[in-house]
Amino acid sequence: MPARLLVPLLALMFLLTGCATRPVALANSRPVPAKRLLADYAFYSRPMVHGAKLVVIRDVGRFDQPESAQVIVDGHALAYLRPGERVEIHLYAGERLLAVSSAPGFLAAPLVVHSFGFQPGETSYFRVGIVGGQFDIRPAVPGK
Repeated sequence: MPARLLVPLLALMFLLTGCATRPVALANSRPVPAKRLLADYAFYSRPMVHGAKLVVIRDVGRFDQPESAQVIVDGHALAYLRPGERVEIHLYAGERLLAVSSAPGFLAAPLVVHSFGFQPGETSYFRVGIVGGQFDIRPAVPGK
């Protein structure tokens, strides 16, 4: 391979691996500060009769990407998470739409939305990481 192609290829590989994130154990995460909890969070902050609990933890990465990840449930923006932070959300059981995006004004990343089912009394764990250069939200293993 010619040297003039090798340098850009190595730079691209470094950037792609630098964007990879890794999960944070619940015990090693910290609560999101109140200043980054949004107005709609008040509704989701208290347990609900026959509801479920959702714990969302933001991954950390090689460079601990400074931008905040916006966590959205059923169209309601609830919090901005930074690396290593978590938010506990109480919601009605059943099918819910979970979404994540970058904070408004930061590189305008696309909104990533998934549908997940939640059972009454259940606690579910999710992680927010960077996949393919954009935020994503996925189920996680408790304690991992």
